[in-house]
Amino acid sequence: MRIQCIERTARESVLGLGRRLHAESAQARLSFDEDAASDFLEGVLAEMDQGVACGFLAVSARGLPAGLLLGRLGRYPFSRHVIAHDRLFYVAPEFRGSNAAVKLLRGFNRWARLRGAHHLYLAEWGGIESKRFARLMRRTGFDLVGGNYGKWLKTPIPMEGDRQDGMGTG
Repeated sequence: MRIQCIERTARESVLGLGRRLHAESAQARLSFDEDAASDFLEGVLAEMDQGVACGFLAVSARGLPAGLLLGRLGRYPFSRHVIAHDRLFYVAPEFRGSNAAVKLLRGFNRWARLRGAHHLYLAEWGGIESKRFARLMRRTGFDLVGGNYGKWLKTPIPMEGDRQDGMGTG
């Protein structure tokens, strides 16, 4: 298993893993929007160019995309200390149990330390094999901090000026 920084040439591999993540996730009831995913990836790549984000792709010995970890630097609202948090962390089902996840986490850890981060924070928001994810986190030195909760809203109420996607006017 090889870990590489994501580049624009890996766009299709990253988007392919994103589609698979979406299909497995608790958010699968929402439609997958290729343009939105592409826009998100472009934003991540721009932030990588600025040095505030990272993207790692796990590639199998056969050259297949096996996993993905996108991360970003940030700060807690109450401190100036730098932290690093994930935005996406996914390993394709056929590569779970391999060393892909551990190698992605090592890459993220190293990237964060080289940028002065004091804390790594990963959120398990997708609901994909949550117990297995928890075991991986404990095995790689992470402690449980809080939890993720979600609630589907029956009818989102658009606000005046909202775009069709509900994300406001910008």
